[in-house]
Amino acid sequence: MVPVTVILIYIVVASFLVYTFRNKKPLKWSDFFLNGFPMLKVIKNDNIYCIPGPMRLPFIGTKWQQTKMNKLHEYYADLNKTYGNIVMEMNGNIPVISLFKREDIEKVLQFNSAYPFRPPTEIVSFYRQKHPDRYSSLGLVNEQGPQWAKLRSKLTPKTLESKRMLSTFCPELNEICDEFINLIKQRRSADNIVENFDDIMKMMSLEASSSLILGRRMGYLQESGETNESYIELGNAAKNIFTIFRDAFYGNCLWKYFPSRIYKEYAENEEKIYNIILDIIKNTIQNNEFMAQDKDNESILVKILKTDGLDIRDKISGVIDFLTATQVLSHTVIFLLSFISSNPEVQEKIFQESSTLSDNPSLDELNKAHYTRAAIQESFRISPSAFAVARIVEQDFNLSGYHVEAGNIVLCHNMIACNKEENFENAKEFIPERWLNENGEMNPNQPKNSSIVVPFGCGRRTCPGKKLSEMELVILVIKLVREFKIEFTTPCEQQFEFVLAPRGPINIKFENRV
Repeated sequence: MVPVTVILIYIVVASFLVYTFRNKKPLKWSDFFLNGFPMLKVIKNDNIYCIPGPMRLPFIGTKWQQTKMNKLHEYYADLNKTYGNIVMEMNGNIPVISLFKREDIEKVLQFNSAYPFRPPTEIVSFYRQKHPDRYSSLGLVNEQGPQWAKLRSKLTPKTLESKRMLSTFCPELNEICDEFINLIKQRRSADNIVENFDDIMKMMSLEASSSLILGRRMGYLQESGETNESYIELGNAAKNIFTIFRDAFYGNCLWKYFPSRIYKEYAENEEKIYNIILDIIKNTIQNNEFMAQDKDNESILVKILKTDGLDIRDKISGVIDFLTATQVLSHTVIFLLSFISSNPEVQEKIFQESSTLSDNPSLDELNKAHYTRAAIQESFRISPSAFAVARIVEQDFNLSGYHVEAGNIVLCHNMIACNKEENFENAKEFIPERWLNENGEMNPNQPKNSSIVVPFGCGRRTCPGKKLSEMELVILVIKLVREFKIEFTTPCEQQFEFVLAPRGPINIKFENRV
């Protein structure tokens, strides 16, 4: 335990330093005793610091009282219950404002901006700035302003956002899903239970994204020993990266001042991914893959390599960012299967719908799977992997009665808002029908307040992998439900890994339907 006297001395000294920094003059002892605690007095005169929230200590901010890292989603729900619709934390000396009210969230996210600003992932930006030999910018995810717009326009229209590209990839994705089903059958126990399903689901997600982005099958769905060792390292590094993001952002920031354990872990995983991707790029060039005549079957990697007006370093970082971002899909699949398992009537309706589709549905057929898509959207509403959307506000806003100036960081807590009865009737219940119109067709704008369901972000900052993820989800769920009756052996719990993830191990019973 830290002695009370030490804490008091820290508060007094910190008060002097903060007062001096803010007011450009030293604090006199007479001011302290005559006027009370000066830091609090400064705070009272600044509207943003009147926003309720946990006690803030100078330099430490509010990090002193946070819960376990993997329970941060519960921590924010508790903040909402304790302090109300708007809460301010201090990340060190940087204010971070959490919004839980639908109207506030809509106001921020619907602001029309040519270059929506979002807080960068600090450790990524820090690392890339220190390695200009490898990175000429912070990359598509972390860059801002015109440079971000340039990267977005060069990297995404002909790749992840291209309907033609997705339609061409659809047959191969069907094949990958079939291989995954065979792997499930091989991994089942005598009582049809697959243990540690979360591990093989991550491998399936990486196999699919590697096939589309890198243009090569990695063998992640093959039995152990048949996969290239470097590809195994790539898969492990991609899995590790999100928990490192979490610990770097929400933990202490010592990594900014010296190479702490967190920084070393990040550097090690980032370098593994970079080096393996670089080897793949070199092999692609040496094998003249980018000279292929069939442009429809070109991988995203080849299309990026052919892009004009883009530094080769930005091309490499773009491939890395695409590959790591798509790994979140495995979490989404498990959450969705959990809801389907808990609602047998939903599972039966998906099964009935799957019987109307071909064995290997095309992209156009997938658009007709209205009930399955509605179930996916309902899962996004209740348990999205991206449980909050961050923005740096570009103009002054009045949010829940407080004046928030441009330049402040806000966290829009969409998941918490989506689980409130005031926004969705029977909010805690899994009801895919709420997303169907009177003709039984899926309509993402059908229910009132649907604008706060944004699992891939929104506006110009929408995740470029959105269409790929949606296509993969529909194909995989249709094939799984068509083949098996799905039942979780234990409830699916959530944990925070910078994104919302299922807490493993996940054990699922897959019983043959025929």
